[in-house]
Amino acid sequence: MTPADYTQFREILGPSSGFQSHRYRLTEYTLGNRNANMLKPHAHLPEIDRVLRDELARPSFYDEVVAHMYRVLDGPDATPPESDLSRPHRADPEI
Repeated sequence: MTPADYTQFREILGPSSGFQSHRYRLTEYTLGNRNANMLKPHAHLPEIDRVLRDELARPSFYDEVVAHMYRVLDGPDATPPESDLSRPHRADPEI
């Protein structure tokens, strides 16, 4: 689809965007962009809110990759830095 094709129907979509989508949010959380404030737009949908909160409660893909790299580089008993699953990602100079 060309940009011109898209502009022919974009107005019908109104002010919505993929950024507001719970699937977009789930993808962000899964990959490691874990901002709990972004739950608010979905709070009125209990099932979706639960799915998003469940995802925030487990390590992200990023966390799993970091843990794997520690094991590969430092041995199977290596301990990666602890992730605070309740906060957005913060850069760790060691990583």
